[in-house]
Amino acid sequence: LPPFNVKNLYIKGGDKLSFTRYIYHNQNPKNLQRAADCVFRATSFAFGITWEQALRELTQVALQVKDAPNSKRVLEKYLKLKGLEKQKQPVKSNNKKYKVREFCNKFFTGTFLVKTARHLTVVKDGYIYDTWDCGEKCVGNYWRVSN
Repeated sequence: LPPFNVKNLYIKGGDKLSFTRYIYHNQNPKNLQRAADCVFRATSFAFGITWEQALRELTQVALQVKDAPNSKRVLEKYLKLKGLEKQKQPVKSNNKKYKVREFCNKFFTGTFLVKTARHLTVVKDGYIYDTWDCGEKCVGNYWRVSN
């Protein structure tokens, strides 16, 4: 069972109610809230490494690619080097995009890195692990880290 700090938020979405399972989690060693470090927080949590180790590894790739360590190009190359395959943006049968909260309900087993507009988060066993509830953001590409 998840820790006690789970928030179940009920959000009206069309005719039906669905909920976001969100757990506050901050991998930043100083517990900074506005550090613009979502790539480091998410990758460190998903791979079970420290925030510092994720920053070091992403910086090494950034030096090769000549881009910022938290850029899309660096992230995608880093995840490819880690053996992860980028998955296409999932869409529903009506061609609408999934929100992160809906992604949690569809992919409720395993660990995923989920890209949204200007953000990267972790979905693990159907719960969002992040410093804020990004459940209403639309899912872009995603990577399955583990089953």
